[in-house]
Amino acid sequence: MIWPHNNSYLLLTAALFVLGAGILAYKSIETLDTSAWELRTAAPEAIGSGEIESGKLDSAIVRLVASYPSATDETAGPILSNLCLAYTLKEDYPTAMKFCELAIDQPNIGRDTYNNRGVLHALQGQYDASIKDFENAACTTNCPSNLNQSQQPPDGVLLRNLARARAQLAAMMDRN
Repeated sequence: MIWPHNNSYLLLTAALFVLGAGILAYKSIETLDTSAWELRTAAPEAIGSGEIESGKLDSAIVRLVASYPSATDETAGPILSNLCLAYTLKEDYPTAMKFCELAIDQPNIGRDTYNNRGVLHALQGQYDASIKDFENAACTTNCPSNLNQSQQPPDGVLLRNLARARAQLAAMMDRN
């Protein structure tokens, strides 16, 4: 079950287990496993966030796709970001990446968009790309021009994902 935490951004943890296929597991902030990749919805009030929080991914996708044609500049980014997240959780990585890329191209996006695309890259073993996204998400200076820094400050989620991606890349380089 996914538990919202004090009206803050929802924290979802996608744990990748190395014994064959990737398995996605949802965890609340109270039961956080720091060895797992951490994802977030765009915002608690964003379209589709409630459905994603309750694990109703198909329902969220239907609602998000139906809402997109009437989206404003303010709502398009969160809609696309939540589509990216929903498809990542469904393990449909090509579709998730399509929506992540569309979300990243929007003006005034939140850190969660870069974070979630970073997790998506990491789940596919693309650690260089994931590090770049986590660095963009965690930036405080020289940030991407479309990043709305006033929405939320960088936090432990972003920093843990960045550290994990760097460690994964280093381990991969050591094996080669």
